[in-house]
Amino acid sequence: MAGMRETPRQKMIGMMYLVLTALLALQVSSALIYKFQALNTSLEKTVVSTDVDNRQKLAIMKELVEKRGKKPNEVQLFKEAGEVRMKTQEMLGIIDSLKKELINKTGGYDDEGGFKGATEETEIEVIMIGANENSGKAYLLKKKLDDYVIFMNKYSKTKFEPLARNASEDPTLKNNSDQKNKDYAHLNFGQTPMVAALAVLSETEAKIVNMENSIMVNFANSIGLKDYKFDRLKPAVKPQSDFVVAGTKYQAEMFMVATSTSLKPQMELGNSALNVNEDGVGTLSFVASGGNYGPNGTLKKSWTGKIKMKTPDGRDTVYNVEHEYIVVKPVIQVQSASIQSLYRNCGNKLNVSVPALGPEYNPVFKAEGATVIRGDRPGMITLVPTGVRVKLDVTNNGNFLGQENFGVRLIPLPTVDVKVNNRKVSPLEGIGATEARNVQIKVLAEKGFAEALPGDSKYYVSEGRVFLARGRRQIGEVLITGQNVSLDKLVNEMRGGDKLIIEVSKVKRINFRNEVEEVIIPKYYETIVLN
Repeated sequence: MAGMRETPRQKMIGMMYLVLTALLALQVSSALIYKFQALNTSLEKTVVSTDVDNRQKLAIMKELVEKRGKKPNEVQLFKEAGEVRMKTQEMLGIIDSLKKELINKTGGYDDEGGFKGATEETEIEVIMIGANENSGKAYLLKKKLDDYVIFMNKYSKTKFEPLARNASEDPTLKNNSDQKNKDYAHLNFGQTPMVAALAVLSETEAKIVNMENSIMVNFANSIGLKDYKFDRLKPAVKPQSDFVVAGTKYQAEMFMVATSTSLKPQMELGNSALNVNEDGVGTLSFVASGGNYGPNGTLKKSWTGKIKMKTPDGRDTVYNVEHEYIVVKPVIQVQSASIQSLYRNCGNKLNVSVPALGPEYNPVFKAEGATVIRGDRPGMITLVPTGVRVKLDVTNNGNFLGQENFGVRLIPLPTVDVKVNNRKVSPLEGIGATEARNVQIKVLAEKGFAEALPGDSKYYVSEGRVFLARGRRQIGEVLITGQNVSLDKLVNEMRGGDKLIIEVSKVKRINFRNEVEEVIIPKYYETIVLN
């Protein structure tokens, strides 16, 4: 009922209906679910790799403290490093348990190792948001994540940002009218397929182990790891993800495992030098380009680089680095009142979006069989078809994202609606000769066309007449010059048994640009009997 406050359960049902409708309208394919699963797998591998690295750092610190005589200050640093490690493992355990619960309550695994409930959304909202206000597990998770960041900031040289933000706290969303009022739970788990919820949780785990890694590096350097001498060096790469959507940035860290920070290495990506920080870590970034994607919408690529640094004996040594990554084909979503087919010579408004690109989305469109008119926001365009089919190419920052194809249909013929004295006249009963005073003539667009393109569905009679007939003779006539036609000129001649004949010869349409074009229709007649 209007004015009543909806419960979270009612909102959830309403949102699920909207999601189902949107998925059907946008023709979202199972490939999108696959990409979320691939992204989650990549993130989980990153978490495991970084977690192992952090455990090894703690083991090396223990060895160093003992070799350096167990200095009190270094013993204290090692103790604090252990507390950081324990707190991180506790947080990872909470999230892992939550991920297992989401998987189990949505059906578990199928015979091929995939998720049975990969697309499930309602169960995710019940678990994470809750049937009652603020009762879901995402709210408790946010509290624990906030406490974890506070704890970690006690040991960090630089302040860590919150891991669980509400939309109002996120610089990229706080001014977004559709998102800014959402809390952490609704922002990350509302209307979210199970496999996407897993990816959100895995991304959080990746941020957690990276936080731990940053602090472990500081502890290790304070204890003396930066002076530790290694006789074997190995180049390594730590990407944010091995899966990257075409048109977005591929980001990774390239560094030497167990290297000495006192011997700052030189790094290159291709033939371009990289910036290397004080810890000897170089950060690389480039825009991933697409290509010939495979059946699952992915494309395997690789990059090469070099690391040059001095060995413990003072000699310059060059290490070659090669790393593979996966480019994921971006999903283009098109929203329109007439998404399947466009109307010829009309302004068909489309909203073409690629959600994966986020704020980097600034598309360029090129159409075959149509004229493209840019809108006031990225992705908002008007297509004016001139052929029988339209091919729309979407490019972003010089990278081809994909092509959308549309059928084109002709504008349906309008109909003529005639009334006398603002009412319909029965062809059997007619109207009294002394009553007929005005004729109203409207040209009406076909209902579906009018609803889809109201700016293109305005018609009027450009040539026609109303004449009075007695038998086979014409007694007089009035030209049609607008919707309302006065019969004052004919009223004194009207007799019982006469006929008013409405003849529409030409019709014109006003399009979305306020341009006028003639509509080819058969000549229209309607007879009204006077009695």
